[in-house]
Amino acid sequence: MTPPPAERTVIGKVRLILEALADAGRLGQSELSRRTGIPKASVYRLCRDLIEWGAVERAGDAFRLGPRLFELGSLVPSRRNLREAAFHYLEDLAGATGETVHLAVLDSLEVMYVERLPGRSASVVPSTVAARLPLHCTATGRCLLAFGPPELLVGVLEAGLEPLTSASIADADGLSELLEQVRSAGVAIEREEVAAGLMSIGAPVFELGGRLAGAISVTGPVAEAGVPGISTAVRVAAAGISRRLGAG
Repeated sequence: MTPPPAERTVIGKVRLILEALADAGRLGQSELSRRTGIPKASVYRLCRDLIEWGAVERAGDAFRLGPRLFELGSLVPSRRNLREAAFHYLEDLAGATGETVHLAVLDSLEVMYVERLPGRSASVVPSTVAARLPLHCTATGRCLLAFGPPELLVGVLEAGLEPLTSASIADADGLSELLEQVRSAGVAIEREEVAAGLMSIGAPVFELGGRLAGAISVTGPVAEAGVPGISTAVRVAAAGISRRLGAG
């Protein structure tokens, strides 16, 4: 595989390396070279420099993304403002429900968690800050799809609805119906579509001008009896964050 001309520059090669690590989680030198089309010697040299900067770190005999990238991302004004506006409400939501609470934003065709407050079931909730998951089968992702631009849904459908579990939605018509329900109810609910035994309830967050800023969610063991109360709590918290961000 030979990188296109624009990706033969140092910056282009660095982008290929970082994107490959973001997709795979961790890769050895040979596999990183194969996926990017960059010679192994160059991969080693670039990763060595990225390790010094903190953008990449060693993981045994492989490489993975380092903390510096998340630190830089947290300094982006829009995301910093969102986290600052949301944190108090997330704390209250975590305290009221006792479950893990997330703040998420759109990242291309995925949802990315930018804040996570662990609850009593945190050990079984497979999420981390900066982790990415599909939009179609997550509560926060469905909020972003339901209230985001139409072309976002088109992109997700074109990319394919790859399931994470046997319960994950995998057909376009079913997803469209679910998104209509999200718009009507103001909350999104997923049951065991990301991990067996867990469910999430999410709500969208808006900023000045009514623009979609992100979404929040509560995640914990499946418990249908608690759905109405948690749905209300999530909606109220999302509305509070939206007010802090200047939404009407």
